[in-house]
Amino acid sequence: MRLQIIQEVGRTERNQLLIEKLMQTTFALRQQDIVKGDLLVRDFLDSWPALWMESQMCAEFQCITNVNLRNPFYSELDRHTSRLINLYRQKASRTGKTAEALREILGTCDLQEEHDVNVRRTLSLRALPVYLREDDSEFFKTCNVSTINIK
Repeated sequence: MRLQIIQEVGRTERNQLLIEKLMQTTFALRQQDIVKGDLLVRDFLDSWPALWMESQMCAEFQCITNVNLRNPFYSELDRHTSRLINLYRQKASRTGKTAEALREILGTCDLQEEHDVNVRRTLSLRALPVYLREDDSEFFKTCNVSTINIK
């Protein structure tokens, strides 16, 4: 079953229902791998590549904790967003590469006509690695619509 999951995840057009069914069926095997403790996190994720998918990661979290992962995450993000944006604005008022990058991100946000919760969440998350001076090139995956083949 693990090989079937690996094959299905490797396809360009994944069968989400099949992956979900296989992951539900193999939950006990993953728990055994965790209890053994002989795999590094990277090796564990390589063995179960469907856990790289957001839907499967959330489903796994739900199975283990009986808590919806998105709800507490967004709740805590919303709680800290105002303070994060204030930190970003303070840093952007200074000089340097980090301040310049933050000014660009904040400027893009300020140009938005509506400042709904999604814009504020996106700003909080997008500016965080810049503020921390981390390389975000691998952290954020963006979609270029012009490269998608629509049939």
